Amino acid sequence: MVVHDNFLFIHFPRTAGSYIHLKLIKIIGAKGLANTHGGIKDVDFNYSDKFVFTVIRNPFDWYVSEFINREYKDFGDYIFSHKGHMTKLFFDTYMIDGKIPGVNFFKYEDIKKLKWMKDEPYNVTKDKKDYKSYYDDILIKIVEEYDEYILNKFNYVFIGE
Repeated sequence: MVVHDNFLFIHFPRTAGSYIHLKLIKIIGAKGLANTHGGIKDVDFNYSDKFVFTVIRNPFDWYVSEFINREYKDFGDYIFSHKGHMTKLFFDTYMIDGKIPGVNFFKYEDIKKLKWMKDEPYNVTKDKKDYKSYYDDILIKIVEEYDEYILNKFNYVFIGE
């Protein structure tokens, strides 16, 4: 989470959050920025006067990035052992009493459209292939079932070849 006088950025893992934090330091300078881990429930001050934003990512792509960066051996085993992990983390990060209070979501796929993000690449996942190559029909169904909330809320689908 990055706190500034004018905004609050909530970093969701594997969504270019570290890169965004570095860009904010580059643009604004470190002065006035505080970096801490946590979700909206961890904010212990009134943030109603701040622009609150975060980045969300297609769950199919998110799991591949998480898999690669955690260095698991088999993607299928990873999916089976982490069913619904993204949605659980989402609820833990953004929900208070079943609601998402005033958070503006940007899709990971769209962040390069932000004026201040256009000049540099932001994908830091090493050796990453297109997410579609990791999935078979069974793994697709698991993500569709266990991460249905995020898929529906942000209109994400598995886009086949």
